[in-house]
Amino acid sequence: MVSLHVPHDKSTDKIINKKSLSLMKSSAIIINTCRGGVINEKDLYDHLFTEKIRGAGLDVFEEEPINKENPLINLKNVVLAPHFAGKSIESYPRRVNFAFENMKRVWDGEKPLSLV
Repeated sequence: MVSLHVPHDKSTDKIINKKSLSLMKSSAIIINTCRGGVINEKDLYDHLFTEKIRGAGLDVFEEEPINKENPLINLKNVVLAPHFAGKSIESYPRRVNFAFENMKRVWDGEKPLSLV
């Protein structure tokens, strides 16, 4: 299982691609809850369609909301979610406090926490 937890920047853009996918076992499952741009969706589709890897769970996509023409939608070995990982009733107070802390930091001339 490969679970992605990275920011999307020049060093991680399409880090999951034909080359990296070809190194994975056929039992591999890709989980992406970070940023859509870290996966080359065409390469992922090709490996999933031909069953070179077992499956994928995606909460983020190169284009959001996901285009209804995206071929990943029709694969049986893919679970798609509408970019809601981490959003729960329990996490709401933490997210609100985090947002206010970052606003305060910017107001005070400091860097915000957890820049992505």
